[in-house]
Amino acid sequence: MQCNMRKKILACAVVFALMIASFTNCKANDPKEDDESAPYFYRAKMIDFISDLSSYARSKNSNFALITNNGLDLYQKDQVPDGYAQRLLDAVGGALIEGAQYNWDDNHDGGVATSKKTKKYIADDTAVLHANNKPVFSADYCGKDPQKAATAVKENAKNNIATFPARYKELTSLEYVNLEKFTKNRDINTLNDVQTFAFLLNPDKFANKADYLNALKNSPTDLLIIDLYYDDKPLTPEDLSSLKIKADGHKRLVYSYMSIGEAENYRYYWQKSWSKKLPDWIIGKNDEWEGDYPVKYWAKEWQKIIYGTPDAYLDKILTAGFDGAFLDIVDGYENFE
Repeated sequence: MQCNMRKKILACAVVFALMIASFTNCKANDPKEDDESAPYFYRAKMIDFISDLSSYARSKNSNFALITNNGLDLYQKDQVPDGYAQRLLDAVGGALIEGAQYNWDDNHDGGVATSKKTKKYIADDTAVLHANNKPVFSADYCGKDPQKAATAVKENAKNNIATFPARYKELTSLEYVNLEKFTKNRDINTLNDVQTFAFLLNPDKFANKADYLNALKNSPTDLLIIDLYYDDKPLTPEDLSSLKIKADGHKRLVYSYMSIGEAENYRYYWQKSWSKKLPDWIIGKNDEWEGDYPVKYWAKEWQKIIYGTPDAYLDKILTAGFDGAFLDIVDGYENFE
């Protein structure tokens, strides 16, 4: 929130008092200040980051778009500084949530029904996205029960939410993808055209790259969300060109996964020295996901890893030819609040 300087000529004492008050107000409310005690500091910094990523990517490819994962509070006007909810809406193409109908539970092999309270929260907080013509997607962790997968697709459709019914929480399988209703005989040019999507981030179950790419090519979904890498090597522009055409000959979108709230020790940017002593901008380990480390995502060192140079993560995604990026750990601000 920017403070406006009044241009009227006032008595010196009054001017001084107003300047002090104005400075204090800016310090308390301006999320651009490096004061972590400022209201909504961490949320504002995440929105700043996403907005900068969007502007940078669009300068390279005007059609490039971003999908955020979770972090729905950032879209609510009463949960962020003035103007920031709209800034985020302007920066993204859509939003994904996890578990609109079913969540994962290791004790039950997935497929645990989402509570009514959580469903209401999702409905309330996605309303602003729908109102601004931003599509909403859900990854539902349905476990071993195909009926739950079918239910997730059906129930989410009532709320204008496209669904990927996941068999495993590690997103290793397209097992339930044929339960979706597919868009046929038309090109998919934007996220608003998408009715179905596949979400496959871990290709370890495939024997080789050819099998992996063929499985993706044969998926009839409108959108693929996949990893930039296969076997520690980034996918090529040729790989992406082949994935962007469905079996019926029509176009679809292909997005790359990118974590912006955690560093991952299996990524190319991870330095061996970090395993002995973490840099100051890495705050510790994620005990729930081995190899993941929450970061101060507003730190220049981290943002340089993510974008702005040929070796940065987003730049590699752009070079490969992806249509957009799926941003994970957008709710990383919760680590600090």
